[in-house]
Amino acid sequence: ACCVLAALVQLTGALAMYAHAAAGESLVPAYIGFFLLGFGGPGVQKATFHMAHLFPSASGSLIAASTALFDGGSVIFALFYSLTD
Repeated sequence: ACCVLAALVQLTGALAMYAHAAAGESLVPAYIGFFLLGFGGPGVQKATFHMAHLFPSASGSLIAASTALFDGGSVIFALFYSLTD
């Protein structure tokens, strides 16, 4: 239930970012979108930690890999910024 709520928060953030991209006049939707993406992210990430329990001998490596992949996902924003600047 928590991960579904977090996913909805992230979806709302993504829609706010789209609203900013479509209108482009005000930065308020962008700020709201960034906040909601950041606020909903940990809820989605925590849901993936339970996958590590399927493989107890490698649980530490799986949690580390999951964290690294979620952190690496923020690179796309830097890429988009460099493409539009």
